[in-house]
Amino acid sequence: MLKLSFMTFATPDLDLTQVLTAALRYGYDAVEPRAEAGHKHGVELETTKKQRKEIKAAFNDMGVALCCIATSRTYSMAEPEKRAESVELTKQYIDLAADCGAPCIRVFGGGTPPGANYAEVKKYVAEALRECGEYAKGSGVWVCMETHDAYCNANDLAEVIKMADTPQAVINWDI
Repeated sequence: MLKLSFMTFATPDLDLTQVLTAALRYGYDAVEPRAEAGHKHGVELETTKKQRKEIKAAFNDMGVALCCIATSRTYSMAEPEKRAESVELTKQYIDLAADCGAPCIRVFGGGTPPGANYAEVKKYVAEALRECGEYAKGSGVWVCMETHDAYCNANDLAEVIKMADTPQAVINWDI
């Protein structure tokens, strides 16, 4: 069943109660909070375990689904330490999603660094997705890589997902 949702880029200045109230007022079934963007909804890595339970309860009490947590995570950086940092942050977002009741998080491959070989970059993006997907196993959370940046071509993104070779890493089609 298709559920109509919106991302909080449409409501960056609203707190969570206001976001959920707007969802109901305008006939939406679900909301996708955008993390790492300074929005006022409060669904961020810094939220405590208690706040995460409150977020989950707020969605449930209002009858609005928390369909996904959108992140800014990318994995195409030339520097291995920056990729590792992004993978570690992704794992924290997986935990946040699991705690708040979101079935997935959204990530990006990123752009191809200047002078880099795209085929090689795809390999380390896939390695990062594999690590994140393996971490997500058993959490009930899917790691969804969006068609975006250097990964807008369906064949390229499908190749990366196939190389990642983990059932928890899937494609989020941005139409």
